Amino acid sequence: MNIILGTAGHIDHGKTSLVKALTGIDTDRLKEEKKRGITIELGFAHLDLPCGNRIGIVDVPGHEKFINNMLAGAGGIDLAMMVIAADEGIMPQTIEHFGILTLLEIKQGIIVITKKDLVDDDWIEMIEGEILEQFQESFLENAPIIAVSAHTGEGLDELKNVLLQIVAKVQDKKLNTPPRLPIDRVFSVDGFGTVVTGTLIEGRIKLGENISLFPSLETAKVRSLQVHGSAVTVAVAGQRVAVNLSGLKKSQVARGDTIAPLDSMENTMMIDVKLKSLKSARRVIKNASRVHFYHGTKEILAKVILLDRDELEPGQAAYAQLRFEETLALKTGDHFVVRFYSPLETVGGGLVLDANPVKHRRNQAAVIESMEIKENGTKKEKVLLAIREQSENLRNSDYIRDHIGKEAISNELNKLVEEKKIVQLRDSLYVSKEYLTVLKNRLLKILRAFHKTYPLKEGMNREELRGKLVRKAAANDVDSMFSYFIDKKVIRWEGEFICLPEFKVVYKEADTELLNEVENLYRSNGFAPPSLDDLAKHYGKNKQYTGAIAMLKKSGTIVSLDLKYFIHREYYQKALAMLNQYFQENTEIALGDYRDMLGVSRKYAVALLEEFDKKKITKKVGDTRRPFK
Repeated sequence: MNIILGTAGHIDHGKTSLVKALTGIDTDRLKEEKKRGITIELGFAHLDLPCGNRIGIVDVPGHEKFINNMLAGAGGIDLAMMVIAADEGIMPQTIEHFGILTLLEIKQGIIVITKKDLVDDDWIEMIEGEILEQFQESFLENAPIIAVSAHTGEGLDELKNVLLQIVAKVQDKKLNTPPRLPIDRVFSVDGFGTVVTGTLIEGRIKLGENISLFPSLETAKVRSLQVHGSAVTVAVAGQRVAVNLSGLKKSQVARGDTIAPLDSMENTMMIDVKLKSLKSARRVIKNASRVHFYHGTKEILAKVILLDRDELEPGQAAYAQLRFEETLALKTGDHFVVRFYSPLETVGGGLVLDANPVKHRRNQAAVIESMEIKENGTKKEKVLLAIREQSENLRNSDYIRDHIGKEAISNELNKLVEEKKIVQLRDSLYVSKEYLTVLKNRLLKILRAFHKTYPLKEGMNREELRGKLVRKAAANDVDSMFSYFIDKKVIRWEGEFICLPEFKVVYKEADTELLNEVENLYRSNGFAPPSLDDLAKHYGKNKQYTGAIAMLKKSGTIVSLDLKYFIHREYYQKALAMLNQYFQENTEIALGDYRDMLGVSRKYAVALLEEFDKKKITKKVGDTRRPFK
């Protein structure tokens, strides 16, 4: 098992010295850190236990000015080591770090009293009493308390033995899930390129696999992997990992980015959360407050939308929607911390209930009910709610599964289909019954209006109807929905057109006159037919001509050249015959020669030749055309 231990505690309480005494590794790597004697950036070390487990250690800064760096390191830890100096006891950053660990729901911890050599046993006993009082009713309430001296080595063996016992209680990491690595360092290595480091919080990263960078969605390949300085072919959750990325420049990557497979997460601009305010907070979180949001190694600004109140007092919890000022990617079930906008103070944090929600209105009973389901509902209730909220985007079952943070939902989907609360459009695509009713009414309204406006058209172009009906979904998903409504005889499919089942084109005398008029426009213009824009100007607000074009195309009277031009079949055949006659005496024809032959401008000759290319009558060779063989 690979475990990440994170230090916590006030500045100058001996965290870095303790790590060095345990591991032999000095985590202060910056010149300024050596000079000032404090940790500024994250430091990393590792400790191999007799049981075979390896503990990766993240040494975080204790100074309040570098709390953002502490938060970047705390995101992936399994076990917290709260460090308290014997000569000072509990201090302000002890309290703030404890609050952060609580908000991140760290389950296991150990308390280490450092600098034991500076005080007597009575003083240690007093500090222990202070600790017991401070951390009662918290995850550290029953944590072991070990007094040590990094200077003399006293207590270090006992500390290692206690760590060995605690490690056995740490929950296993999620390995059978897509890998996710929040980046805490980015640098370049001569001859290798961009290298990123971080704590792999779930899954496995393999040598040679393709990954994506969130939120930029840039792609890269894993060129090499290292774990604690040793080359590996696979890195697993719980390890400190260095990843050499090919295909990305250092300037394209930043701390706070995350690497993961492209389809494993989605960028978002808002999340639904259960927001908790720290009891020790000195600020009230008001609705629409601007806060600093910390998740993994990312820090961005967000607006807090309290959904059922105007203020969140210290020690309270409430449902909220956080709306970001830039995109980021995270998952349902993740934890986060928020700090007051100014002055920078940690005020709260909590749990992500929905990583890609719809936008909510405040003080709505239905919204609060949905939030309660997201937090405490059964798996079946969560699946149904996710499908209802995401139906408009036609999300597949894999998305719904990841959306609610569950590993398997097939049983719940089958039950909901049996209960007729959702409908399966195809293998993995489900929508709510209510949304299908909304879509049906919208579909009927669109087609009725279309048939009234364009009575000479057989129906609405499928692509156009997709765009009007469901704008955000993939084309094949919308087509699955069309197939459902066709089976239910709500609509009819006629080639590339969709229409109402009872609709038929009925010609009136005026329609026949318009049909003849449009045909004559194409015939009279010969090899230089009017464009669709020309016809739109010619007919103005009268859109019936589009129906006439559709009927002429269907009957083969006119031939489509491209998106702009149709040509009368009589002149299409003449243009083709002239070209074939030319090829009887020549092996190739230039665009200019064909243009002059037809007596038209270049654009018409291009449109005809490109149509002949598509039909494999001709092929383009350089600047000329030759017969297709």
